[in-house]
Amino acid sequence: MRISQTTFAFVPGVVFLFAVAATPTEASSILVGAPNVGSSFYGMAGVDIAAEFTLSGSEYVTTVDVVLLGGAGLYDFALQNSLTGSITTFASAVFTVPTSGQNTEAMTVDATLTGGTYYVVGSKNPADTFPGWWVSDGTYVTNAGSVANGEWSSNSLTGPWSFTSATVQSGYYAPAFTVNGSTATPEPSSLLLLSIGLLGMAGVAGWRKAV
Repeated sequence: MRISQTTFAFVPGVVFLFAVAATPTEASSILVGAPNVGSSFYGMAGVDIAAEFTLSGSEYVTTVDVVLLGGAGLYDFALQNSLTGSITTFASAVFTVPTSGQNTEAMTVDATLTGGTYYVVGSKNPADTFPGWWVSDGTYVTNAGSVANGEWSSNSLTGPWSFTSATVQSGYYAPAFTVNGSTATPEPSSLLLLSIGLLGMAGVAGWRKAV
């Protein structure tokens, strides 16, 4: 945090000390997510993949990170409130992932999301070869909500969406992703004013008579 500045204003008989409010600092943290990468990935050649999470209350979301397989061209990603029906999209991004192996990409959100269920949706061109979204190891961060223990998938051309739970199908943990948020140190509500008398009552009275 930047140190507060002080300003002195001199008036005969009184000194006013103004403490200027400090600029609030911000700290990023993982609200919810599946941050740890396992040993496999969900293939996305012609298959759309989605991770589901729920926020317990309103949270300011800065970015959503996803871990993708490199060397597979362009990925399309979106953050939305539903997989079907009337869909509201809160953020979207196109990622180019040239490096093989694991690549963490960030989708900028910078918006307050109310409590509820959301989906991080990824898609690829059906003609692309071996694109993929890395599977997490099943360790979930639940600081501000919960993460669905599994993955949503859909044929890119025909649909519909289906959910595979890791409790039913071993190893089908949530795709590797994190929802990052920002919290700020509260700013003082008002300017602090301190006044200290430097002169005795006789001195103050004498100054007033002289004016």
